[in-house]
Amino acid sequence: MAVERKSQSLRKVNEGDNVVDTPIVHDAQETIRTVEEKDRGVLGALFKTEAEKEVVRHQLKMVRKSAELVEKSFEYFSETKLKAVKEMYNDFLVKGKTRIRAERVEFFAEQEVALRNKVGTICREFMRDIMEEYNRLGEINVQFIRDQEEKRLQDNVYGFRDTVDKLLSDFKNILDEGLKE
Repeated sequence: MAVERKSQSLRKVNEGDNVVDTPIVHDAQETIRTVEEKDRGVLGALFKTEAEKEVVRHQLKMVRKSAELVEKSFEYFSETKLKAVKEMYNDFLVKGKTRIRAERVEFFAEQEVALRNKVGTICREFMRDIMEEYNRLGEINVQFIRDQEEKRLQDNVYGFRDTVDKLLSDFKNILDEGLKE
């Protein structure tokens, strides 16, 4: 709110010879009028000579330039402060993102190890069960039935391997997707 009031009092003062009534210019004009009235009295203030008018114009021009200088100084100060805040914010974001990325990489690595361990356990159990079933094939005396069971077991092995490979590939894709963001 204070910045807004300050910038309102520092608006551009001069556009050609038109004077905008800002608090700074208004005070300057009042000061000039007061000085002139004291020097010349009431009638003298009403009927100014061309030289006096020129002096007043130059004084007002100086006041306008001073107001513009104050406005530019305020703008420069504001921009500098804004840049400092932006740099501080960007630094905060970079540090925060770095920490979050490190935590995410650690999390994904832990999940991958856990998944591989779990898949390894499941594969060992599956292989143990399949080996037991293959061993039982020798007990089947009918060749046609034994061939059909052997084909079923082979299909189970291929299907299981495909499923495991797909799950690991999907997990890797999820990791790659998460790391790209």
